Amino acid sequence: KIDWRKRMRRLHFNLRRNPITFTGDEGKPYRTALYTLAALVLVIILALASREEPQLMASAEVVSLQDRGVLRVGVRYDVPGLCAEEGGLEHDLARLLTTRLLPDADPTASLQMIEVNAMTLAPKLDDGGIDVAISLAASPMASKYSYSIPYYSDPCLLVALTGTPSFTLESMEVGVVQSNKIRESPEAALFNAYSVAHPNLGLKAKTYASYPDMLDALANGEVRAVLLTELYAKRYEEAYPITATAFSFGTVDYAICAASDSAALAQIGSLLLGELTKSGELLSLYRANGLDPARLPAQADG
Repeated sequence: KIDWRKRMRRLHFNLRRNPITFTGDEGKPYRTALYTLAALVLVIILALASREEPQLMASAEVVSLQDRGVLRVGVRYDVPGLCAEEGGLEHDLARLLTTRLLPDADPTASLQMIEVNAMTLAPKLDDGGIDVAISLAASPMASKYSYSIPYYSDPCLLVALTGTPSFTLESMEVGVVQSNKIRESPEAALFNAYSVAHPNLGLKAKTYASYPDMLDALANGEVRAVLLTELYAKRYEEAYPITATAFSFGTVDYAICAASDSAALAQIGSLLLGELTKSGELLSLYRANGLDPARLPAQADG
């Protein structure tokens, strides 16, 4: 019979006499073993990804798309750097995804960009008017859709009128956009989660149907502060005398969004974004579009 207690005591004694270290010459074998293990894990991940993509490319939604020969992508034109008339990161991703899904198609004819906004994005996905949306689509938008990994993390900031004296959050009523009674807006979701986590603050939300309505209310003194993502704060700071504070309620993560019956399109989007991250091309696209590299999502940082 094996005496496991005796063996464990002996192992513990040996480790005390010869502790494992990753520094100096003594740690070289352990470092080598760790690097080898990390390389093996990476090889396994890449192997699984290489097996996954052929299966996704053979899915019914991709085959149907290839028969049509055109990818219809919902995009926006109102956020400089990300999606504007002159282009942006989301438009670049739309072209790269089209090349990935339709490698043999004419690149000048295989992509159809269809303008959407926060109100029309979901209906166009639902009725098949677009195949995917690369247009500030946040994963909390609705669970019935399929999402890629995120490509941009947008801080959700507390915004006040410029020159507003310092204030505390206790019992504050904060303006939040909630334009749809069916789907909770990302800002509302973050506000509600923060309020639940900090019940002692007594925060209250005053909802508005649109950003201009909310910012007009801020300017008129109806609320002392509002919630805006960093991108929207920059967009509206020319029209309203507002200043974003350093206080963040979290981040809104934007991802490639597809209908639930076209999940393969979002999954292929994840593979594409993973490769762009690993190669450094996503960072290059950030810089080319004047975007802050600090907004790369967490998985893109590593």
